[in-house]
Amino acid sequence: FGGLSSIAVGDDETVFVVDSLTQHLRRIDANGTVSTSQTPDTNGVPYNFSVLSVARGEAGSLFFRDPYHAPTRIEPRFSSVYRYAGKGPAPALQLNADYMATDPDGQLFVSNPSGVLAVQKDGSTRKIVNAAPLVAADRGGVLYFTSGASVYALNGDGQKVFTVGSSANAGYRDGKDADALLKEPLLVAADGKGTIYIADGNNTIRKRTSDGTVTTIAGVAGRSDWKLGPALAPLGAVKGLAWSGSALYATVDNAALKIGPLP
Repeated sequence: FGGLSSIAVGDDETVFVVDSLTQHLRRIDANGTVSTSQTPDTNGVPYNFSVLSVARGEAGSLFFRDPYHAPTRIEPRFSSVYRYAGKGPAPALQLNADYMATDPDGQLFVSNPSGVLAVQKDGSTRKIVNAAPLVAADRGGVLYFTSGASVYALNGDGQKVFTVGSSANAGYRDGKDADALLKEPLLVAADGKGTIYIADGNNTIRKRTSDGTVTTIAGVAGRSDWKLGPALAPLGAVKGLAWSGSALYATVDNAALKIGPLP
């Protein structure tokens, strides 16, 4: 791999990762076989497509965001492509997405200067809130954002649900929401049951349960190396984070890691 970033996991435990060097979508089957994903163009000819980020959609589909920031849906087995940017069989919708996330049911949300939009399968959109950057989505329309050294959640009405850490005070400390400190939260993954996982800039992954308790479940603060073994061994800088089943999946440098099973 040439430096991995975004990661998504299919229902069959197939892992999809974005290779930053080539901007290709790489596929890791459950048996460990790695391949470069291809999809047919409008003439049915397979081609390697450019990807910036990837997320799991509904019913085995995938979403990816291309260098032009247009979200695209790929149906299972890469049989059909729907580009929400006026190309292919999708409606002609000029939809720019600076950030993209899906909830555990595969609902797509994007954020751009106009705010956060929920995108339907037919390409129609519904505005949710004016906030950015969007980092994750959860069931019930809960959306997660970062601000300084904090992560906060908004419900579908735009009301704040909780905040982890302090937007102004960076550091490293586990505890309850207001007492916990984050250094530089970059990524969030939701399990759909009220627990979220935060990839922090100090090379740790923090777990926040529904009662507001924040703990470190992977990595060692400040350690940039990584090795396989117990999750609290050094982890390095996490560039991609996804939840599937009972485990976290992450990208670190040129590797994809599975952390779990987790309670």
